[in-house]
Amino acid sequence: MAAKKKQEEKEIKSRKPGPETKKKVAGAAANTSLPKAQSAEALQKSEDRYRTLVEKAFEGIIVIRDGEIVFANPRAYEMIGYPRDQVAPRAFMDFIHPDDVEILTGNYLRRLKGEQFEETYTIRLVDRQGNIKWAQISTSLINWEGKPATLTFLTDITERNRVEKALLFTRFSLDNAADTMVCVDREAHFIDVNDTFCRACGYSREELLSMKVHDLDPDYSAEIWPEFWEKLKKSGSLIFETYHRSKEGELYPVEISARYFEHDGKEYHTAVARDITERKKSEEALEASEAKYRLLADN
Repeated sequence: MAAKKKQEEKEIKSRKPGPETKKKVAGAAANTSLPKAQSAEALQKSEDRYRTLVEKAFEGIIVIRDGEIVFANPRAYEMIGYPRDQVAPRAFMDFIHPDDVEILTGNYLRRLKGEQFEETYTIRLVDRQGNIKWAQISTSLINWEGKPATLTFLTDITERNRVEKALLFTRFSLDNAADTMVCVDREAHFIDVNDTFCRACGYSREELLSMKVHDLDPDYSAEIWPEFWEKLKKSGSLIFETYHRSKEGELYPVEISARYFEHDGKEYHTAVARDITERKKSEEALEASEAKYRLLADN
């Protein structure tokens, strides 16, 4: 009986892990925990990257849930002029111009119904100081903390709108100027013309932009043009008289005030052309009158 018990104790001891086995088990456990640690580190790095992208984004990024702002990046706070602790949670409509609330609400409802609409459109924001800012808005539906929400991107286009309006006003002013105005390049192509010039010569803007100066001005042919251009370039500006030919073939006298300039590495000149038909008639009448009285005086 005693011999049998000793044999069992010997078998149990033989089944206990030795030093080598313990090392293998420890190594396996370490290898198992290593991927988990690496995964957590990679996740943290990914979150840090996304956080940096959102915080440094040029666009305002806002998450709206149940009509309230539940997240906004620094650019969004800057656009509406509020510090972070005074915005969330707050109704997004508080920052929308009253005249644009309807279009924003309508697009939101169309999105919920799955209807088609312009995904990116323009609205006006009203910041904390009451200033109106133009913004381009685009949205998409997301899930935020287990609830449906709207991810909204805002791009401030206030300055772009201001520049566009200024350009439109400048264009309107040029087109309604009393004198004709053109811009011509080194090869004598018409680069731009105002509406007054179109009315004066009878050609459309599209037609003129496919033409050259010598198509309208017989005094400045393709052979003479290079010499004229160098003269203008050297002097900077010139005032001279010439003739223009209308689409109907009629020649009429004009006084040209041309100025040379360079832009983006290319050469141009702008010219203001004034119809001097009446002045020429007056000058001719005056000359005829002087000749008549001179003749009478001589006799």
